[in-house]
Amino acid sequence: MLNTFTLASLLAQLFLAALSSEETCTTGTGSTKCAENMCNVWIGGQKYCSQCAEAGEAPIDGICKSDKAGNTCDNKVCTSCVAGYFFYMGGCYKKGQAPGNAICTDTEAGAVGVCTTCAAGYFKNPATVAAGTPPCIACNDTTGNSGNKGIDKCSTCTIESSPNTGQTAKCTKCIAPNYLKVTSSTTQCVATANDCGDGYAAKQDTDNGNQCVSCEDTTKGVTGCARCTYDSANARIQCTKCTTNYLKKKADGSTECVAENQCDVSGSAYYKVSDATKGNKCVSCSDAAGITDAAGETWKGVEGCAKCTKPADINTATACDECSSGYTLEGGKCTSSSANRSGLSTGAIAGISVAAVVVVGGLVSFLCWWFVCRGKA
Repeated sequence: MLNTFTLASLLAQLFLAALSSEETCTTGTGSTKCAENMCNVWIGGQKYCSQCAEAGEAPIDGICKSDKAGNTCDNKVCTSCVAGYFFYMGGCYKKGQAPGNAICTDTEAGAVGVCTTCAAGYFKNPATVAAGTPPCIACNDTTGNSGNKGIDKCSTCTIESSPNTGQTAKCTKCIAPNYLKVTSSTTQCVATANDCGDGYAAKQDTDNGNQCVSCEDTTKGVTGCARCTYDSANARIQCTKCTTNYLKKKADGSTECVAENQCDVSGSAYYKVSDATKGNKCVSCSDAAGITDAAGETWKGVEGCAKCTKPADINTATACDECSSGYTLEGGKCTSSSANRSGLSTGAIAGISVAAVVVVGGLVSFLCWWFVCRGKA
């Protein structure tokens, strides 16, 4: 049976849960109700009103009230706000308290129409300051104000600070699970990894937001790469197709795009695959893992191989012509010179070795006993 303290604690949690789930905006007729389809202001995951249902009421802190706190409101909406409040989507919000502090972080009243610092998820409106101009615009608000607007599905963003109109914010993080795609002039949030498209690799990042990383990214990318994937384990781009050059794998497993004459400078240590459609490749004779292209096909080498000849096609195994030091050429493959050639497993060899030691030890003991004991006799 629950004791009194446990029961009280449970009831308190249920009460708090009920409060947290209470609707912040409801539509209908009558006092405090929001007009139909006007519960369209999202702040901190909660819905608020942008236009009230009843004449004589207006959205103050997102809730329809008859007391407008000195703000200028008419026809069920507010049009300008006094000092200590700021205008946002048809309503006036008080600074320094919820829900307004989730938009503007200022705690002082300040000048009319001014917000010194907009909260994360909003950008400072570069339009001329006025009592009826919102000082902050949501990063995902595609309507905006004075021609300044956000980007669909954007979570955090920046914008030029100098007064201007007609600006679109630059997104820095998209709302999960969307991916941020940055081009030379724009930013956008795309829905899936496939939507990143050619020239980009999808990078999943729960902390900084999912991103479409350019195949030629200056810090993580490969120069001259047309298609790629993202290697999360090593935090780098893996190119799968070069624009015109040959795809080559480095010793550390990373990729690069090299000119045809740079494919094999030592002679026969690599073979070239020329394919304008699936991408040109430069495959190391010793790379048993091989190079996988944008079509998902893998051209492989042979472990321990120093020189080889290009196979006839993707389905033909590469035949080695010359093995590296420490390997022996056998039927186009390279076998380690120190490898176990008996066909026995390592465990079997170990067992035989132990048995041999026991037998030899027993024989020595018997001989010692024979000569010592017999000598005394």
